[in-house]
Amino acid sequence: MRATIARIALGALLAALCATQAGCTATRNTDPTLPSRLERASGSACSSVADNVPSLAQQTDHGVAYGDITNLAAEPSVYRSSWSVQLLAQLRSDDEVKSRKFLSSYFNRLLTGPPRSNVQGLPGLQVALLAAAASRALGSRPALPTRWLEASRSGSSYFYSRAEGTSLAADSTASQIFRLTGHNVPAALVTRARLALSHARPTDDNETIFDRDLPSLSILEGEALNEYPQLREVRANVTAWFARFAEEPASFTSISTLSQLHDLSQRRDWALSPLERSYGSTLASNISAGLSADGQGQFDPQVTLLALRMGLEVGSKASITQAVSNGETARGWPSGRVRPSIQSTYMAVESLLICGSSIADVGQFVSREIDSISDRTSAVTLYQLHELQVKLHLNLDGSGLARESAYANNLLRIATSQGDGLAVALSLIVLDRAPTSAQARAVQSSSDIRSIGAMAALARRLHRPDLETSAQKSIARFKESTNTYRFATDLKGADLFSTAIGLSASGAAADKPIRVLNSFRGKGNLWTLTMPPSASPVNLLSLYSAASVERVAQLDYVVSAVG
Repeated sequence: MRATIARIALGALLAALCATQAGCTATRNTDPTLPSRLERASGSACSSVADNVPSLAQQTDHGVAYGDITNLAAEPSVYRSSWSVQLLAQLRSDDEVKSRKFLSSYFNRLLTGPPRSNVQGLPGLQVALLAAAASRALGSRPALPTRWLEASRSGSSYFYSRAEGTSLAADSTASQIFRLTGHNVPAALVTRARLALSHARPTDDNETIFDRDLPSLSILEGEALNEYPQLREVRANVTAWFARFAEEPASFTSISTLSQLHDLSQRRDWALSPLERSYGSTLASNISAGLSADGQGQFDPQVTLLALRMGLEVGSKASITQAVSNGETARGWPSGRVRPSIQSTYMAVESLLICGSSIADVGQFVSREIDSISDRTSAVTLYQLHELQVKLHLNLDGSGLARESAYANNLLRIATSQGDGLAVALSLIVLDRAPTSAQARAVQSSSDIRSIGAMAALARRLHRPDLETSAQKSIARFKESTNTYRFATDLKGADLFSTAIGLSASGAAADKPIRVLNSFRGKGNLWTLTMPPSASPVNLLSLYSAASVERVAQLDYVVSAVG
């Protein structure tokens, strides 16, 4: 039974070998429906995978692929989370916010807590405004962020930074915060805005329009201002600027500017020339592809919301809801996202396979990367692409298979001559070939646990109990304490990544891994690569490693599902 369990578990667990700089597992004929779905009990590693890994899918120039995140346990992106919930509320899809409870608490803590400088690169006033707007969108009445406002005030006016000093733009932001939280705009701000408006003149100067006239009118929202003859000049300026930006290609700058002018004009009943229908069509095409409005970079919820508020048809409710929800985790929309790569796509696909979750269509991305294999391709990358191709049923033509085999043979030759045990093992797995005596010695003498784990996987794949026994003896050199493992023989301290490899390669008994996994558990049902209190950030590798160990712990379920 133990040997059977080890064979089943190894395929998924050893994907961790390929996660950062290495890899191995599954046979060429592995059924992509295996490993079978694991139960996603509340608080389990697979529940964390299901809640967080799908959000890492991103659009690239060559199809969808998975990125990574620097630290899932860090606070969410204030910008993306706020604009995303506002957008979903505008679509009346706010019931789609899976992280509602977490975000409601998070934004309330921001509003009522002490101000912090440079939160994710945002000025304090903008942080407070985004938090208040998000709270409203989530159905709460936001608290007035008194301490944030005080920290951004000098005299009776407000500033984004002390170095820049007070400005009408900052006063405008402060006035929006007061209104959102159900308070009147302070009289001093109204007086200052009225004074600025009295100096309005016809102009095509960007700073005059956007730093004086528009902020002043925003502060004076709802006031008739009939006593100001200068209002005619401001209206003419607004109309001219709207026409000018309407001719610009769709971009963050053009859409945010048009939206500001549009909203102001609507409040004053000023007529503007309608935008061309093609403008909305361009946005709809980009948004449906998961891109930002200008087609450059990732989907931007703010730009999409501003376009909707201007009445532009930028796609169906379903397509926009899907685009904005794609980036959500159990803790809102994360900051610190890392661009997609072969490595992160491999880890994400493996972790989702382990947990039986849906996988984004990454076939185009993987096929493109396979076509790009060259002499500079490492054994790790070649292995990852090979396994993705097998598990995703991406059929290579004869020339593709021949090229893969040729590169693997070349890598094996070089690795053997250099005694590189990891590259030897990975190349042999790609080639589905048993090692020579010299190659086996190079792997078994390696000081890197990934090499030994790879050889264990190859031994079971080739039904070579002699190689498997040798690998199990070698893996014991990395054992740090009861069922935990370190990365290298000359290092001290266990980590979850190496432990996943060690438990799999050693054929660990089923009663131990869940206790091992719990020793790496951090806050909020998340796992770190090192044990608390000196815990490392939570990223895709740590989530995958946790799911891998959990899979060993659910052996009976896996055996029955497979068998």
